[in-house]
Amino acid sequence: MATVLSDVDSPITIDGFHGAGKSRLGKVLATRLGRPLIELDVYLRNGEGRFVEALRFQELAGTIAAAARPVILEGICVLKVAEKLGLRAITVYVRKLEREGMWLREQYLDLERGAEALIEDIREKDRLAALHEEPEDDGSEEGLLFEVIRYHHEYRPHLSSDYYFDRVA
Repeated sequence: MATVLSDVDSPITIDGFHGAGKSRLGKVLATRLGRPLIELDVYLRNGEGRFVEALRFQELAGTIAAAARPVILEGICVLKVAEKLGLRAITVYVRKLEREGMWLREQYLDLERGAEALIEDIREKDRLAALHEEPEDDGSEEGLLFEVIRYHHEYRPHLSSDYYFDRVA
């Protein structure tokens, strides 16, 4: 991937579901390309149970503007973040695959059914599971998952990126 991106003279965004390997790829590319890596998680206001609206955009924009070289911007919902920043970039989408080659998060991307139908299915499964288990937490992880599902259905980064990186689990 670094060889392919070595001639790119614009910012690079790295996108994918949480746990896909975005941070790892970002660190490798930053080292090999000699570029600053900006991890979106660093700019989060904690405890809000959401992602894009919880980012400290003014600070993030300042960091990008101060960089001596085009940056690598890594995190979930990164196309939406780049849009809010007015940042045009080359996009890389990371997929985490099982050893059999199946994409671990593909079940959340049935574009024909839509995000809200998938979210309702998840809520129903959670309601059924809750009948047999203790509640786990305050729901902030659920809110984040739903935000990421909605983002994927709106921006379709898994279909529209310039490059794809498949990581086998």
